[in-house]
Amino acid sequence: MDADFIQLQMVTRLKLQLKRRLDIKMDIRQFMVDRVYALEMLRIADESDDEDLIMYAIQVSGEFTWLSGKTKAKVVAHAVPSLNEPVQEPKPASSQYLYGTRG
Repeated sequence: MDADFIQLQMVTRLKLQLKRRLDIKMDIRQFMVDRVYALEMLRIADESDDEDLIMYAIQVSGEFTWLSGKTKAKVVAHAVPSLNEPVQEPKPASSQYLYGTRG
């Protein structure tokens, strides 16, 4: 399944549980773009007495890294020259004529 579909499915389940258990209407569009609103909805769900609602809040907050402010670090490999490899010095420009008009 697509990762975006799974995330949307999790947020939809959270929305439905908030409505059923606590009678709170959650706007999915606002949840997806507004970090403060999303954190408030997750806080409400986390502080509830409903086990399913708490589990959905934990799953959603774990899936959306932008909510925690943490970003997944990308590992960038840099080429490090080995100490055993000889250093190649640039060759000076040759003053010798290499190619003629006839090829």
